[in-house]
Amino acid sequence: KDENTAQQVFITTHSPYVLRDLKAELLHVVRKAEDAPFPPPNSHASHLIFTLTGGDEQQSTLRVCAEAFFSRSVIVCEGKTEIGLIKGIDLYCQDQGADSIQAHGTYWANGDGSSLFQRAKIFKSLGYPTAIFKDSDKPAEEADPTKQVQELGVAVFEWGHNCATEDAVLHSCPASVVPALLQLAIERKGMDSVESAIQVFSNNTLNVNACRQGFNESMRPILSKAANKKAWFKDIEPAEKLARLIIMPNYDHFGSVLTQPINGLFTWARPVGENDVC
Repeated sequence: KDENTAQQVFITTHSPYVLRDLKAELLHVVRKAEDAPFPPPNSHASHLIFTLTGGDEQQSTLRVCAEAFFSRSVIVCEGKTEIGLIKGIDLYCQDQGADSIQAHGTYWANGDGSSLFQRAKIFKSLGYPTAIFKDSDKPAEEADPTKQVQELGVAVFEWGHNCATEDAVLHSCPASVVPALLQLAIERKGMDSVESAIQVFSNNTLNVNACRQGFNESMRPILSKAANKKAWFKDIEPAEKLARLIIMPNYDHFGSVLTQPINGLFTWARPVGENDVC
């Protein structure tokens, strides 16, 4: 890390701890030309070296997402909820005897909300096949970054229809899993919190027992709003349980708002020819 040095040292590493301790401009990624074809005048190069310039966002990406730099391809997730969903789906697939997406060289990185698009650009600039996994509950004027990264070759998978993750789950789930969704929320937030949220967003017309025992379609927007605003599943662990224990065992009965983006994402994450989530 010396600013002025008379020596140059080349180090290869398998350790994310080493990467986190580096200045961003010290990281270089070497790629074979056939893995990442280059335009003239580098058409005949056997290898090229990609490097970071050391900006604040690059330094942050290196520290927060160090493990992803060791992968062949990277899914940049909007936040912890999306990471948890991927992990839960992947664990369920392993339970069924399928390979983990990590076995195919794909890893996830935390886009940390506002850094999502910039981090995707950073991985793409280093030659990684890159995808984004996000919800769609932002105002329309904020959609331009999506188009920009798509033009760079970044694949984007999102729920669409202005849906947050909670909307995608609760608007497309079969009625039979609603009690399990409520139970997961209660285990995380407590009965009083979940009861209060449902009462607030239903103008005191509903409670937990009514949603458990007499669920009907009019309850979906109320439950999805409560889940979103009160963060029932917003973190890695609850989202992982949500995916592994509830969504995937009932996957064939969920609607396309949820299944279409997940199908596309996991097809992208695995080799050509494997078109199922598991």
